[in-house]
Amino acid sequence: ESMGPSQSVSFDGGTTGANTAGVRNYMFEMDDWSGDGQIESNYNLTNIASGSTLDIGLGGNGGNLFDLEFFNLGLVAGEDTSATVNLHVGNDSQWDDFRVDNTHTLTINAIDAEIGGFEHYVTIGNSSTFEGNELTTLNLTNDGDVYINMWGIDSPNLATIDASTMTERADLVLDDVADAIDVTTGRGSDRIIGNDATTAYTITTGDGFDDGVNDDGNDYVETN
Repeated sequence: ESMGPSQSVSFDGGTTGANTAGVRNYMFEMDDWSGDGQIESNYNLTNIASGSTLDIGLGGNGGNLFDLEFFNLGLVAGEDTSATVNLHVGNDSQWDDFRVDNTHTLTINAIDAEIGGFEHYVTIGNSSTFEGNELTTLNLTNDGDVYINMWGIDSPNLATIDASTMTERADLVLDDVADAIDVTTGRGSDRIIGNDATTAYTITTGDGFDDGVNDDGNDYVETN
C-alpha cells in the first residue's frame, strides 16, 4: 500500500479472507514525496491473526515530519495473543493516537531506513495516548540510529516493558499501568516518567551514555 498525503488504510483480516489464507505478514509503504506539508494518515487494522508482523514504511523527502493521526491494531480475540510492528523510520515521525485491542504482547521495532543518514525519532502517543487494555507485555527494540518516544501510555494491565536491547533512547511516560510494573531499558540516555501513583515501579536502566537527551547524558527516572 503506497500512500501520499492525507490517506487512510482500513483492512479486516476476517472479511478479506487473509486469516483463512494464512497471511501473517503485512507491509504498508508510504512513498517518498517531496513538498513542504505533512502526511496525516490513519490505519485501522481489525481481526488480524495473532502472531502477525506488520511492516510500515515511514519514508520521506526534504526533512518533512510525518504526522500520523491514528493507528488501531485489533487482533482476533484469544489467549496470549501477540503482534510485531516494524516501523521503518526515514524521517522524524509521530503518531498522535495509537491503540491495540485483544493484544497481550506487542513488539515495536523502530528501524532506521537510512534516508539522509541522520538520526531520527518516532513518537507514539504524541498528542493523545498509547492504549492497550489487554496488553501485559510491551517489547521495544531498535535497529540503527532511531529512538522511540512513547508519551501517555494508558494500559492498565501492562506489567512489563522490555527495552533492554535498545541502543538509542527510550522516552516513556506511564500514565496508567498495572499495579506493579517492571521496566528495563538499554544503552541510550533513557527517560522514564511514572505518573500512576498506585503502581509499584521496578525500573532498571542501562548504561545511559548515548547522545544525551539529558544534560549530563545519563538516564532519568521519575515516579509520582
